[in-house]
Amino acid sequence: MLGMTRRDHPYNPVREQFVGELGDLYRRCGSPPFPEMAAFSERLAELHPDAHGVNNLPTLSKSAISETLRGHRKYLPTAAWVASFVLCCQGLACARGVRPTDPGRATLPYWQWRLQQAESEARRRGLPSRRQRHRDGPAVPEPTLWPPVMFAAGPHAPSAGTAEVPPRSGGPTALSDAQRAHVTAFGWYGQALTARADAGDPHAVYQVAVLLACHPEHAAGAPSVLMTAAAAGQHQALALLEASGEGLNRGLVAAHARELADRAENAMSHDVARIFSECAGRLGGDLSAPRSSPVGEHVTHPPTVGR
Repeated sequence: MLGMTRRDHPYNPVREQFVGELGDLYRRCGSPPFPEMAAFSERLAELHPDAHGVNNLPTLSKSAISETLRGHRKYLPTAAWVASFVLCCQGLACARGVRPTDPGRATLPYWQWRLQQAESEARRRGLPSRRQRHRDGPAVPEPTLWPPVMFAAGPHAPSAGTAEVPPRSGGPTALSDAQRAHVTAFGWYGQALTARADAGDPHAVYQVAVLLACHPEHAAGAPSVLMTAAAAGQHQALALLEASGEGLNRGLVAAHARELADRAENAMSHDVARIFSECAGRLGGDLSAPRSSPVGEHVTHPPTVGR
């Protein structure tokens, strides 16, 4: 929490914890002045356009930023306000030389997940959660903040480095140094993918498992990563595990990699399509599984805990 806290409302530990996490992000991004945050928020629609052409990023006021970070507001902020706040912190951190890159929207699903967790916990305890609308900016359909894009890694993906994602204790995946090095070696997308996986995105964990399974030196460790994604409800991971039986069937792995390549190509993510296409080809003569293998129909669904 920043500075002294004035409360005109009952103490809410759930809100305090979530706002504290926003404050931690703010400090990691160099604590940009509130006037700069407010001015920068007016450019968010231009800097981070929505995939569907909807301007769903409200502008921020200096007073709202101050009151939120200092715990002067009764309710949790809305998802739209949090998205604008996070993008402003990250963008200004990059512009002011605090951070080398701006991960853009790649980190927003983590914060959506954290906000949803806070809301659920507040409701469970009978505490105030959040208003349907925030007085900053227009009311917008908040689910469009995270469009169903499986392969996004920020608005300027080729230049995106490792996303600034707050650590999540007991996270859904714990990659070894060798596994992490293998995935990040795929460049900007590998870096974004590991950040998404660290943030708890089961779809990203699934893709990491496929990349590992396609390489002979990392295939042995892929099932445990895949099981993590399946345990989080990732349908393709569960389908691959169930169809493979004991171990992972290389033909099925290749089919999943081809399917990911096809879907990435359809999403105009050509670099990502090439990554998975080459991984499928690496399995060579083991491409015995048909292209209609049970890969599932949920690849483009928005992640439940982070993207």
